Amino acid sequence: MKKLNVCVETAVWYEEDQQLEGLEYIKECGFEGIDYNFGRLYRDTLDQEKLTSFYDKSLEELYEFFAPLKKAMEQTGVEMPQSHGLFPVGFVDDPARTAYGIEVTEKHIALCAYLGCPAIVIHGTTAPQITKEEERQFNLEMYRKLIPAAKKYGVKVCLENLLVLYDCDPYEGTCSSADEACWYMDTLNAEAGEEVFGFCFDVGHAVLTGANLYQYLVTMGKRITVLHIQDNNGMSDGHMLPFTQLERRGWRLRIDWELFIRGLREIGYEGPINFEGARGIRVLPEQLRKAGLTYLSAVGRYFRDRVQQ
Repeated sequence: MKKLNVCVETAVWYEEDQQLEGLEYIKECGFEGIDYNFGRLYRDTLDQEKLTSFYDKSLEELYEFFAPLKKAMEQTGVEMPQSHGLFPVGFVDDPARTAYGIEVTEKHIALCAYLGCPAIVIHGTTAPQITKEEERQFNLEMYRKLIPAAKKYGVKVCLENLLVLYDCDPYEGTCSSADEACWYMDTLNAEAGEEVFGFCFDVGHAVLTGANLYQYLVTMGKRITVLHIQDNNGMSDGHMLPFTQLERRGWRLRIDWELFIRGLREIGYEGPINFEGARGIRVLPEQLRKAGLTYLSAVGRYFRDRVQQ
């Protein structure tokens, strides 16, 4: 039976100039892999008027920048089974920025191959100013443009179940329905002629949009490639630690984790057990963050053991 890596996003604990120290630290906390966020360097440097960013460098220059991370992964044995690209990439009212986002994302796909990462999560666009059919066609066109790079570098592009917030209330976004997610993936993979597209199931997003975790997972089945595991209070996208958020009455957990475990077990999930719990770590005093991360990795091993029973 394949061992599922327990992974965590590169947030709070990770610094770009301390890759080796960061991976050694996260390994001490019990993690075996990371979910690298390429979007961080983009957001921190993007000039929206000129459409320039850190990723305007050539691929050779970018490989040189990421070489220390690659070396640190080799030294520590910490892997990168998944990553996260820009979010969003597509803007229905800004074709120039969409084109630029696609150009940058193609470089991210190349970097994934360089770093030995087999999957990258790329959000679709939820656009309430146009019809649902127009939104679907916009997203299909955006993802189609990534097919050549995904094929060239052998990296799977993963869609994700999303939500949108209006006046602090959560509403369904692109792929919040399992049926829609299946439609996107099956349509795109049929056009690509091979399995170029995968899916990232975000537990917190599913709960906020009213999805049944078990039903969503079994509907998607083997299409589920990677995970974003996070807890929330049912009102905001909290990205908290699992088993910490309660119903408003405070007498039971907000998320039914047994449904999540049951669904993963039933579909024979073989991807990483990956956490997006950065805010749950960030709210802790600095002296407690290592303990928080160690707890998170313990939850990952618990999920892994239960899924593989």
